[in-house]
Parts: sequence; C-alpha cells; structure tokens
Amino acid sequence: GRARNMAVIVQDVAAVRSGTMETSTKLFELHAGTRVQVKAQKNGYLKIRLAKGRIGWVKLGDAKVI
Repeated sequence: GRARNMAVIVQDVAAVRSGTMETSTKLFELHAGTRVQVKAQKNGYLKIRLAKGRIGWVKLGDAKVI
C-alpha cells in the first residue's frame, strides 16, 4: 500500500485519546474536515498524527481513510 495513508475527520467533534479505549485519557479534540496521517489501526481505533506532530487515537467511525 501507500506509505502515507491519510484520513479526514467526519464527526463534528472527535475525541483524540491516549489509547484505544473509551476510558483512555482525552488529549484533545479534532473537528470535521481535519486531515490527519494514519499510523496504525487497532481495536477499532486509528492511530493518527497531526501536522504539528501530535499523536493520538480516534475511533474508526470518527475518521474516514482517504
């Protein structure tokens, strides 16, 4: 596949967490239309990286791989 998979946030507000659980610490929020780089997928979550280098996990349904 491509070396660089991208995704776009599709929910109005998506919580970016420190891990792949509902109880994982919420680090920050992203809004619909935000593009992120996909690093990994696990337990129904995507590990994403922002342009500024921030990394976290979002629910699969909150983002769509493009």
